[in-house]
Amino acid sequence: MVARILVVDDDPLIRSLLGWHLRAQGYRVDEAETADIALERLAASRFDLLITDVHLPGSSGLWLLGEVRARWADLPVILVTGELPAGDAHRAADAVLLKPFRVVDLLRHVDRVLRG
Repeated sequence: MVARILVVDDDPLIRSLLGWHLRAQGYRVDEAETADIALERLAASRFDLLITDVHLPGSSGLWLLGEVRARWADLPVILVTGELPAGDAHRAADAVLLKPFRVVDLLRHVDRVLRG
């Protein structure tokens, strides 16, 4: 079965590039530009992985991470960020990918997280 991934980033270019690289590896990818839209998509469909930027307009990626842990505790989450956020909220993620990153690093994280 092909893994289904939701990519959340407010930058359409980054969303598109992440989606393209993941699709090239055979994953099914949906995209969302805000945490609120992502939450709606997560509630409507089953996903195997969430990849979200930390800095989003409105509700942050850390807020989304908290909602995911409260509602779908077993859904793996990869946070993408330019710098580690203050505090330890990011520790609830299955992986943190620091920008700038190489595609090979993204794919390695995705593979590791999906294999459990």
